[in-house]
Amino acid sequence: MKELLSNKWFKFSTMGGLYLLWVIWLGNFWWLIGLAVIFDIYVTEKVHWAFWKKKNPPNGRQTKVVEWIDAIIFAVIAASFIRLFFIEAYTTKYTIVVPVCTQHNAVNNRHKIVC
Repeated sequence: MKELLSNKWFKFSTMGGLYLLWVIWLGNFWWLIGLAVIFDIYVTEKVHWAFWKKKNPPNGRQTKVVEWIDAIIFAVIAASFIRLFFIEAYTTKYTIVVPVCTQHNAVNNRHKIVC
């Protein structure tokens, strides 16, 4: 079981399947280009996606600055996806009730609809 979970093809097929379900849920199949990125991350490992980090740092640890940069980049990407797919999907773009004919009363500083 441990060998199966550490197999790169198993990891790729699992993440690729989840990604494929997400693309189908979105309905925008241009996102399928991302399968190439997932394939590279899990199988070929040709592109160094975390370009701001050293591949094999001394002592196996990154510097504090690199750790902060990594955390900030992750937070910005995660917040952007959450806003894009969960918050903006449920906001209205137009004002629903707008009074067209109003008259301002200067005495009590209120608007009165006069149509």
